[in-house]
Amino acid sequence: MTKSKKNFCFIYPVTKLVIDISRPGGKRYDHVTDLIVTGVGYNLGGTLFEDLSDRYEFDIESITHQDRDIRDILDAFDSLDKINDACFHFIHHKFTGQESEYKVPQLHPFPSGKVISLPLKRNIK
Repeated sequence: MTKSKKNFCFIYPVTKLVIDISRPGGKRYDHVTDLIVTGVGYNLGGTLFEDLSDRYEFDIESITHQDRDIRDILDAFDSLDKINDACFHFIHHKFTGQESEYKVPQLHPFPSGKVISLPLKRNIK
């Protein structure tokens, strides 16, 4: 059995739970920041009736926040469980063709100085 391989990259939102008694249920989640998770996913060729962990494997290459790799810090605080679950979910959707790929923007250290103008969809009076 051969393993098919795909690179992946997605944004993982970090939120915190806030108690808000004015809302139904009394809870709300506030957005804190975004992490960019990149890695390689492998399809082991299992059936639909197997668990996701039996069908797929993945290797996380980096988890970046503000252009710094914080994977070792998250591993030290045992905070990788939810990110691993998100990786399984993303890889499953990627191999079944339901997920689009997030492209990490490549920033150039020296901008070219070109101005790009786009036409408006409607006229402004």
